[in-house]
Amino acid sequence: IALAKAEEEELYSDFGKKIDLANQHKVTYLYKDGAVMSVPRNNLSEGLQRRLRVPGMSVSDLSEFSDEIDKLFEKPESYSFSDEARIKEDEMQKEFKSKLLSNIQYGKTNLQTGGIGMENLIKELFECEGYEAKILAKTTFKNSADADIEAWRDDAFLPTRKIYAQVKHHSGTSGSTGIDQVIGAIKDKNDDYFGVFITSASVSDEDRKYAEANNIIVKDGNDVVDLIFSNLDKLSIDTKRKLGIVMVPSMII
Repeated sequence: IALAKAEEEELYSDFGKKIDLANQHKVTYLYKDGAVMSVPRNNLSEGLQRRLRVPGMSVSDLSEFSDEIDKLFEKPESYSFSDEARIKEDEMQKEFKSKLLSNIQYGKTNLQTGGIGMENLIKELFECEGYEAKILAKTTFKNSADADIEAWRDDAFLPTRKIYAQVKHHSGTSGSTGIDQVIGAIKDKNDDYFGVFITSASVSDEDRKYAEANNIIVKDGNDVVDLIFSNLDKLSIDTKRKLGIVMVPSMII
């Protein structure tokens, strides 16, 4: 299809009257490199394609497709209805993750209080990723050392290493306390264990550097919701309901 914009000037043509085109409206075609700019029909929505299948002398009311046509004129060289759908899907995913993270941080879920609900969620995420995992008793460690979850996964090529994970259900920013706790948990474990600090909050650059210097992996709230999103098909129905996630197909157009 060729692209042109209607101008204000109206014209009358005696010659055009012979082919029922006496009343005309001046248009300005869009050009690129000396040629009229055009867009493949297959790049349009099926509905707009169908409506354009009319003789060239006909005029059609396409106002119901105004949003699509506006986007078509904004970027004629790259417009694609399927790309627009993908962009909309990306926007919906970002909105979902942002809302989910806020709900987790500020208690707008049905997770058990006292941090236990968050621990159970992380344990299930470990299992979704192929690990075996268990919640550790609060008496497992002495002094300031602590870890909430132990996880492990058999590997045919590498020696099995276990994970000690410290989990915090926070909003705002988590400090270095959780990092210190898991550092204490893996102390004197040689290479048999490695530590992970997981929080629903954010973590400062300074604390990230501190964790890295002590070989501790950090997963913040954004990492947690990314894990939830990538494992939606594996999470239990009960967990999804506690998080307020409803798995219903959605139309993005």
